[in-house]
Amino acid sequence: MEELIKEWLEKGVDRAEFEFSCGGDSMNDASLVFFDKESKEIIMSNESRETLDNDIYSNVEFYENSDGHYQGEHGTVLVEFNVEENEFNYSKSATEEWSESFSDSITIEIAPELHKFCKEYVFEISGEHRYLDIEYEKDFYINSEKSKMLEDIQEIINETMYNHEPEDTSEGELEDYVSMSNFETIDNNKIKFNYDYRKTVYN
Repeated sequence: MEELIKEWLEKGVDRAEFEFSCGGDSMNDASLVFFDKESKEIIMSNESRETLDNDIYSNVEFYENSDGHYQGEHGTVLVEFNVEENEFNYSKSATEEWSESFSDSITIEIAPELHKFCKEYVFEISGEHRYLDIEYEKDFYINSEKSKMLEDIQEIINETMYNHEPEDTSEGELEDYVSMSNFETIDNNKIKFNYDYRKTVYN
């Protein structure tokens, strides 16, 4: 640490900025840059860089553990040297990433014969877009006619999901994940299901 302080003062370092990104249970990209009072970059020795890097990790808490909801954080740690106290001060500024879940209710009208088929044979349809799983109400023989109905029903649902515009208008980035759940056959030749999606929200 003494060598770091000595080099810091001799080269007229005003501050250092440690930019970081973490999440997915690990630290990701990180960079450490030193500046003078005019914001010009100063090149420090590898030994001093390593010393300060280790001290940052010892004194600053980073939240890299993801849980499906919390995704991670990115930001900057400002490093300044307090001459009177003969120590480094660390100030962290970060933005957190969260994966928020949303669900829109979709109701569509289908052909009477498809509606009748769903009402009699289909218990649940769920899964991700283009990869739907069908649970049946009872056992039955799937002939060519029923096979075509199953294909038509899945195609209608897939097309509806593909063209659906998420109803939530809050700020955030839509994630690739899209699925459907809570399938229901209702009156008037209609089916109903939830369109489930996620957004990455920054706080």
